[in-house]
Amino acid sequence: RTCVPARRVARGAAMSLFGRDVGSKIGSGGIATPAEEALARKERQRKLAAETFDFAKDPYAVRTHQGLYQCKLCVTQHRDEANYMAHTQGKRHQTNLARRAQREARMANTTTIG
Repeated sequence: RTCVPARRVARGAAMSLFGRDVGSKIGSGGIATPAEEALARKERQRKLAAETFDFAKDPYAVRTHQGLYQCKLCVTQHRDEANYMAHTQGKRHQTNLARRAQREARMANTTTIG
């Protein structure tokens, strides 16, 4: 058998003899871009949160008569449970949780001392 030399892509990236990206294995689907890796990571995190999240046990979650989900801590409304779960993992909710914990710690210290 004779090997055919690798062709170059328009941008000059080297291809292997069999037309795959250099460094990828047969059947692997190629090398993922950073954007694809980030998307896959976010999807894994979303699935994990959906498995571990229990709406009934969340003290700040309320379902309104309009079918919306409301966060009592942040005073925000969300269309569906997935949107609410994304909110609970976000910066605003986490900051408000930290503030609430600090406030409760101060209140506990003042009640035990005074």
